[in-house]
Amino acid sequence: MIAVIFVGTSMVVGCSRELPARKPDQSDSSAPRDSKEQAKPRDIATGGVTITAREDQGQTAWIVKAESSRTTLTQDQTSIGTLRKVTADLFEDGKIASRLFADEAVANQSTKELFAKGNVRIVADQLPNSSTTQSPEPTVLTANEMEWGQDKSFVRAKGAVTVKSNVFILGPFPELWATPDLTKFGTPNQFKP
Repeated sequence: MIAVIFVGTSMVVGCSRELPARKPDQSDSSAPRDSKEQAKPRDIATGGVTITAREDQGQTAWIVKAESSRTTLTQDQTSIGTLRKVTADLFEDGKIASRLFADEAVANQSTKELFAKGNVRIVADQLPNSSTTQSPEPTVLTANEMEWGQDKSFVRAKGAVTVKSNVFILGPFPELWATPDLTKFGTPNQFKP
């Protein structure tokens, strides 16, 4: 299980007139009137945001930074965050394995998954605390979309997937799975982490 921690929020500050004192017999008009009103989801929009996902053991699974976000909170405490202009560090064995770039991403707290779409690029090389070996050019995976599951053993890339390194260019593939450090990859029926 991965816990999602939201860091970086926006604060709304404003001025208003002093509210009149409430009479003891008046009910709170801001309280929900019926169960339909209580079940309404709440949307929260923010500017820049950083989200860190952790495994049960406390190790970082990924850190996502986005220029803006919109989070929907439901009555059952489920939260789904839609993030714009995303950069993410994907971790493996406590070290950064690769860096992800995408137009947008969705972080789902209930499923503990990260989905990225739009100009997805995963770059693995020369990262601080990286688990990859240093090479002259980074290995780069590009795709239309990417899924990073709770199991954290591999990423699923879909749509015009290519992999380019200093020694090869592969693709395009409709779908490709890869380890976070991009040292192993294959089609779904052939992939072995």
